[in-house]
Amino acid sequence: DPFSVYLLPGTSLFFYQFTDLTFGFTVLSALPWFVLYTRIRDKTLDPDFKETFLRDMLYKNEKITKYFKEETIHVLDYEFEYDKGYPDAEKFPEYNNKVWRFMNTDTGMCSGHMKFGDVESGATMTLWIKTMPVPGRFRYQVGEPFFFYSLRAEIQHDGVLEEVVLVDENEVLKRTRPFLFLI
Repeated sequence: DPFSVYLLPGTSLFFYQFTDLTFGFTVLSALPWFVLYTRIRDKTLDPDFKETFLRDMLYKNEKITKYFKEETIHVLDYEFEYDKGYPDAEKFPEYNNKVWRFMNTDTGMCSGHMKFGDVESGATMTLWIKTMPVPGRFRYQVGEPFFFYSLRAEIQHDGVLEEVVLVDENEVLKRTRPFLFLI
């Protein structure tokens, strides 16, 4: 993104010119490099959501608990990554903000799947997950960085495929909007 590539190093070089005058300019020339390090560190880590909250949602659903028990369920496969690029402009008009696009190349939204298997019933379940950051109680506070806005389960048992919608994307997007990270 242009903020990390041009503005942060340019700011550091600007303040570096004045380091002979006072120690404060040395601190100001180092500060953009710390911000750049933090931005790189945060963008290279894999997303990590609370699996306990997800499992609580699973065990509260009657269709899922019919096939999967807490003691016999196992995770077979897991893939969860940050989404690249920008989402659909009609569904998420918040991301058309020019200042935000100058500072970011991705949205902080994630998608992926988890595959579960149950030892006793022999059923398998693919759980399709989409998350987005949502605002907290205060204006500049992140409430939940991995808020589930779409959660679908595809259960396969004895050759029968059953789809269960745990969190409906259209319903959630009517009442909850994403949080835009600036820095």
